[in-house]
Amino acid sequence: MYEWRKLNKEEQKELLEYRKANKKPWHTPLHIQGNKSYFLITAACYEHKPIIGYSLNRLDEFENFFVSMCNLV
Repeated sequence: MYEWRKLNKEEQKELLEYRKANKKPWHTPLHIQGNKSYFLITAACYEHKPIIGYSLNRLDEFENFFVSMCNLV
């Protein structure tokens, strides 16, 4: 799951340089379906910490923000 963490510092540096040089996302491979690229939205946050859902107010703020961003597409 966290392949980046299995790499040593030199491997991480090389991979990041490769991604930057090839105009690829820095943090993950690009997801492509047909001729369109897309992003994945998952339920887990970094280290599985409740960043978005630490409070009901924060969840509500995130939901409103997310819906407003979806309406822009």
